[in-house]
Amino acid sequence: MSGCTLALTVASVLCLTGLASADASHSLRSAVVHAKASPSVHLSKRSQLRPHPYTATYRSVRPNLTSVNVVRRTTGKAVWSYRAADVYKSAWSSDGRALAIVDDRGQVWKRRQYFRLAIWRDGAAPQVWDELPPLKQEMVLELSWSPDGRRLLFRAAGNQGSGSVGLGYVYCLRVVSRRIQRLDPGEALNIKWIGARRVQFTTRSLGVFDPMHPNIPNYADKVVRMTCK
Repeated sequence: MSGCTLALTVASVLCLTGLASADASHSLRSAVVHAKASPSVHLSKRSQLRPHPYTATYRSVRPNLTSVNVVRRTTGKAVWSYRAADVYKSAWSSDGRALAIVDDRGQVWKRRQYFRLAIWRDGAAPQVWDELPPLKQEMVLELSWSPDGRRLLFRAAGNQGSGSVGLGYVYCLRVVSRRIQRLDPGEALNIKWIGARRVQFTTRSLGVFDPMHPNIPNYADKVVRMTCK
C-alpha cells in the first residue's frame, strides 16, 4: 500500500469514527472557529459543481469587536452585517443561504452567560437570540443546520470538564417558531443529521466496574437516534 493510500485510509477512518472532530478536542471556551461557504454539489443535467451564492468575511476591528459581513458572490456587495464580540462558532446551511453565528460575549457582558446566537437567512429578517438553553452553557461544542435549513442542532457542555472530553447536551432549535428541544437523555458525543428531522448521537455513561482495573473508567457508549419536533 502506498503512503498516499495509507494516509487517505487513516483519515477516512478518523472521520467516520468522529476521532478527527476538532470540536471534540477543544478544551478552551475561547476557541474561535471561522466558517466560509464552501462549494457544494448540486446535481444537474451536466453534473456541474456550483458555488454557494454567498460567502462571509470576518474582520477584527479591535479587542472584543469583530465585523462579520455576508457578501453576495456575484456582486461583491454585503447583504448582512453583524458586530460580534468574538465569533466562537459559525455554520452555513447546506445550500449556503443561511449562516448561524455563536457570539462569545463573555468579555463584554457583566453576567455569567457567555453566548449570543445571530442568524442570517436569505430572504428573511435577521434574528438575534440570547435566551436559549444551549447559550447558557459553558461551551458550545457543535453547531449545524438541518439538511432543509429549518433547524439548528447544538451540542453544548455545562462545564469545562465535560467540554474538554467532548461531552455535551444536545438541543434542536426550530428557527422560525423558536421552539427549542433537548434531545439527549444525558451527555453526548458527536452528533449528526441523518434526515431533515432525524438526528444521531452517542451517549456515554459509566459501565460495569472492573475490579482488575479500578483506576481506569469503564464507559458504556450507546448510539441514539431521535427526531426533532
